[in-house]
Amino acid sequence: MGAVRYSIQTIRLLIASDPQAESRQESARLKSLVILLGQTRSAALTGTSFQKHVIDAFSREGEVDVALCRCEGYEEPDDFFRSIAKYCWEFPEPVTWSAVYRATAGELGVAHPAEWERLKDVPGNWLGEIDENGEKRIGSAARCLFLRYFALQQLRQRMLLGEYTHFILSRSDYLYIADHASLRYLTPDRIWIPRGEEYGGITDRHTIFSPHHASEVLDLLSPILRSAHWLTALMGYGTVPWNLESFVKLMFIRYSVYASVRRFPGTMYLVRSDQTMTSWSQGTYDAALGFRVKYLAEKACAEANAAMLEAQGYSRESVCRQTIPERFDTFIHSSTPVTFSLARWPRKRWQRFRRERLRWI
Repeated sequence: MGAVRYSIQTIRLLIASDPQAESRQESARLKSLVILLGQTRSAALTGTSFQKHVIDAFSREGEVDVALCRCEGYEEPDDFFRSIAKYCWEFPEPVTWSAVYRATAGELGVAHPAEWERLKDVPGNWLGEIDENGEKRIGSAARCLFLRYFALQQLRQRMLLGEYTHFILSRSDYLYIADHASLRYLTPDRIWIPRGEEYGGITDRHTIFSPHHASEVLDLLSPILRSAHWLTALMGYGTVPWNLESFVKLMFIRYSVYASVRRFPGTMYLVRSDQTMTSWSQGTYDAALGFRVKYLAEKACAEANAAMLEAQGYSRESVCRQTIPERFDTFIHSSTPVTFSLARWPRKRWQRFRRERLRWI
């Protein structure tokens, strides 16, 4: 009896009609790189949960590697994250971040490398840790923006963008209480963020993206250095302070990728010990846990998501059901009643933004 032969089209239809076959194909080609940005801290509190709920969970779907992107001199003794990292990209700790920004502008060929400093007049902590008038602005956003840019340069120089299907930009002080959402459901055509803690913009703490979106997610620094004039006109309009989340959202709109943003239920929250340095929230001490929880609303959200996923299972529906994109000028996703910057923009300001953004270089 002769062998049965199928056309290519028939084989594709058979695969499409078999969800398990599709899942096996997706799992076979998944390869992810978790990039931990900034100081590796609270490893004693978060290392075990990171191994169990991120590394082990992703390993069941494919290959996973870890990269550290930070400044020199912040390694903790017996650093768990350094021991599991395949890559460690370190930048010399600068005296001032303004000098780093000016040098980077020169490398980008900006005609006036110091022109970006006019953006220091834009209020808010969106440039936290930048030096002005002999003092540093509260926060660490300026450091974070540069380290994102530095990570992109490392990925390009080492030709790693084509090596992975997913990149996870995150932090080391996340405590996971359940497995991370499956990468099979976080499709590479979207930019994925955990729902909540967005403060009128897009959270900068945890982002999942594909190589296709690497430049848009990581390079938020170039517009500051190249387009300071237009950014000043947009961001300096009025007196509303900006935060990093609202600036990330503005850049996603500028890069025309905001429509690709989707949200998934996060199962982690930020923690710290009393010995861990922080430039922002000190957190609330939890006697039952024995350490500080940085944001109680984030903890409550993670616990609710973990309970939901335990009851419903990690299915495409349970992971992606909260991913309806918000309207261009509607802000409904902040987990706190506090709204910032973009959330307060009046209609006329949005109209001006739509006109001005077409003229950006």
